[in-house]
Amino acid sequence: MRSSNRLHKVSAADLASALNGISGFIALIFFVNDMLLTGSVFVLIGLFLDGLDGILARKYGARHGKGPQIDSIADTVSFCIAPATALYSAFYLKDAPYSLLSLSTIFASSAIVFTGIIRLGTFCDEGFALEHFNGLPTPASALVILFSVLTFSEEGVLYAPWVGILITLVMASLMVLRICYPKIHGRTSILSGVLLLYLLFSLLFHSLGWNSPLLYYSPIVGLFISLFYVFAGPLYCHIFRDRSSHP
Repeated sequence: MRSSNRLHKVSAADLASALNGISGFIALIFFVNDMLLTGSVFVLIGLFLDGLDGILARKYGARHGKGPQIDSIADTVSFCIAPATALYSAFYLKDAPYSLLSLSTIFASSAIVFTGIIRLGTFCDEGFALEHFNGLPTPASALVILFSVLTFSEEGVLYAPWVGILITLVMASLMVLRICYPKIHGRTSILSGVLLLYLLFSLLFHSLGWNSPLLYYSPIVGLFISLFYVFAGPLYCHIFRDRSSHP
C-alpha cells in the first residue's frame, strides 16, 4: 500500500530548496517591518541554499521529478517577492500613496514579480538542460535590486529612489529577454561564495549596530559586483561561444 505521507519523498535537495523559501519568507517579514538590512541577510542565506540544492541533487540524486518546480517556487519567494517587497518598503510613501513615486514603486515591484515568475516558469521547461541561462537569472536580479535599495534608500549612502526604481525596471526586462548569461561553476563559484559570505556578514554586523566604513559601504560593493555580472556576463557568453565554435 502506497504511503500517504509525502515527506518520505523529500530529498536533501528538496529540503535545501524549502529552506531557501523559508529564508525568503523571513526576509519578507523583516522588509514589511522596515528592517531592510536584516531582511537582506536572509535573502543572501536563501541564495546560498539555492546553490546548495543543486550540489545535493547532483550528489545524492532525487526521489521524484518535481525538484525543478520546488526550486522555482522557493526562488519566487526569495528572489522575486522578497526583493519587490524591499523596494516597496524603501520607496513607497505611506503619507502620499498616490504620489508619482509611490505609484512608480508599486509598478516596479509588480514588474519584478511578474517577470520573475515568467522567467522561472520557462526555466523549469528548458533552463536546467542548458549550459547557460537564457535571460538574467532571478538570484542575480535579486542581488542588484537589494543592493540598490540599500544604497539609495534613506538609510543608504545616497537617497535616490528613482535610481533604485530604474534599476529594478531594467532587471525586470533583462529577466525575460533571451540574453545569454553564464552559469557559475568551479573556481568562479568558490570566489562567488567568498564574496557572498563577506557581504552577508557585513550586512549582518551592520544590522546589529556595528559601525565601520567597511560595513557601511558594503551595499555599494555588492551593487558593483552584481552589476558586473549583469553587464559582463553576456560578453563572456559571446566570447566563450565564439571559442567553442572554432576548434
